[in-house]
Amino acid sequence: GSGLFFRVTGYPPALELSRGLARWALTRMFKHEDGHYEFGTFHPHFHHGLYALMGVCEYGVAAGDRAVLERVDACYRWARSIGDPVVGFYPEWMTFDYKTVEICEVADLVWLALYLTRAGIGDYWDDVDRWVRNLYVEGQYRDVALLGLDPAGVAPQADQPPTVQQRMLGSFFGWLTPNSAGSCHIMHCCTANGARTLYPVWDSIVTRDGDLVRVNLLLNRASPWLDVDSYLPAQGKVVLRVKDAPNVAVRIPQWCVPFEVSVT
Repeated sequence: GSGLFFRVTGYPPALELSRGLARWALTRMFKHEDGHYEFGTFHPHFHHGLYALMGVCEYGVAAGDRAVLERVDACYRWARSIGDPVVGFYPEWMTFDYKTVEICEVADLVWLALYLTRAGIGDYWDDVDRWVRNLYVEGQYRDVALLGLDPAGVAPQADQPPTVQQRMLGSFFGWLTPNSAGSCHIMHCCTANGARTLYPVWDSIVTRDGDLVRVNLLLNRASPWLDVDSYLPAQGKVVLRVKDAPNVAVRIPQWCVPFEVSVT
């Protein structure tokens, strides 16, 4: 938080506090050049380690400290290997045989991938593209029926006040399995961490550098420069509505076959 506060306000003591906290974590936790780290003695909780790593990353961005960001990058690449990097299945505990995933871990890794990519440390657009389309988006609670009956065991009626389930629409599931909401638990750590990552995803869909507007993710986005109307995954089509974009570059996802892509 102190690194982010410095970036927003320019208040020097906030940067100094962030530097001290980052050095503490780098000395004790994220100290290995290959990026591996231990967080917890018996069953390391994935989100706790990633959240600390995000704090170190925030300092590296605020201070422009490339050496720190390169260590964060090594830790990110190691953490990415603890799970399934294709669909973004990252378990609550850092063990390969753990059966459920919290949105916390998925959202944390998406956040780190975006920060490291936009800082010029790595190129992780395809990680973001895969994870957002799979577990991150599908882990958002958008259907009251998924939680079944209300706590009293009675189906809600149209003329009743909003139920707890209805008030939680838009939050995120915890303990997901690869193909379902699992036991339909919602822990509101997932709501907070899932909601936090929505903004950097949205902000990264379209970026501008001088006269060049880049479409980095083929997701829906309205911007001052162009709007992206994505028909994926229902149709293999994306429409760009250009407003103020002298030059446009569109990143083609890794899963596309390049010679099958056409532009009109």
